[in-house]
Amino acid sequence: MTHLDRFLADARHVLAPDGHLAVITTARYEHGRLVDQAPGIIQRAARAGLTYLQHVIALRVPIKGDVLVVQPDPAVLAQLRQVQSAELPPVVSVHADVCLFARAGGGAR
Repeated sequence: MTHLDRFLADARHVLAPDGHLAVITTARYEHGRLVDQAPGIIQRAARAGLTYLQHVIALRVPIKGDVLVVQPDPAVLAQLRQVQSAELPPVVSVHADVCLFARAGGGAR
């Protein structure tokens, strides 16, 4: 059993009957591919006895007027590249995925 599986099982055990568990994750690029962890987390939560309720998007950047204000950190600025480059631009995380769960059946622990 992995740490995540153990955590989800323990969370189900201590969750109040009408309580909710929020799991925050972010899709990211690994080895040139987009990796979205949310589907795997949802499957593992179901095996732990949790029911998937809703997917929420949480913005991680401020809004100014009608634009998102992306402020890359110094490490990202150091990765500036030529405009003609075929490489992917530096990644700036603008949002996080929040998956909401409840105890399957809702009742007894």
